[in-house]
Amino acid sequence: MNEVRWTKKEPRRTWKVYGDKTFFVEVVCWNKGYADEWAWNVYAYVYETHRHFDKPEFIKDHAPWHYGCTLDQKETSEPAMGIEYDWQKKYTTYKFGSDYAHYRDAYFATCGPDSIPGSVIQDAEALVEWLKADEVAE
Repeated sequence: MNEVRWTKKEPRRTWKVYGDKTFFVEVVCWNKGYADEWAWNVYAYVYETHRHFDKPEFIKDHAPWHYGCTLDQKETSEPAMGIEYDWQKKYTTYKFGSDYAHYRDAYFATCGPDSIPGSVIQDAEALVEWLKADEVAE
């Protein structure tokens, strides 16, 4: 397992599970705003350099998501002052995610932010391995 680091931004915590030049995966836990209930998510950020970047539907439909992909969005960014130099460019990233808030996920609402539930980290690691695989059946 890769080192898991967390940053505390109450009422939210984020753990980076893996990252390289083509994608990164993180686990996020945030307080729902009432009582002591927590929500858990696993997110993958896929960069233009990833071999499946041009196939976002494939990632959404085939990656090992917990009860399916519940978030898919395209994010574009560019330098704040515009593109002034030839080495600057606009970047596009796809963000995919799954949540642990389904009918059979009530257990996760009681898991506080002190550590990642075992099945959540296993899902995140499975996603990392799927995204790292050289050949994924299409």
